[in-house]
Amino acid sequence: MTTATGSAGDFLVRDVTPHIATAPIVQDVLKRELKSESTIRQVASRVWYEEAPRGNSELSITGFGVTIPHVANYWANTFKTGGGYN
Repeated sequence: MTTATGSAGDFLVRDVTPHIATAPIVQDVLKRELKSESTIRQVASRVWYEEAPRGNSELSITGFGVTIPHVANYWANTFKTGGGYN
């Protein structure tokens, strides 16, 4: 990442829907607020897991997929003795 005005460079993005949808938003915020240009490089998850830890990009976003249970099921498993979430 360069100074306040410049290029953020290569923006490494996994080819999963949440990241594909979020990347242009992040890119726009960088451009608008920091006057920083970036180029989105969409790659397969396997490639992302190889390249991101090595630092083969200037910028990347990630997240871990989790299943969010229905609140009633979550509470039923949390607020009881021996429940699955406690």
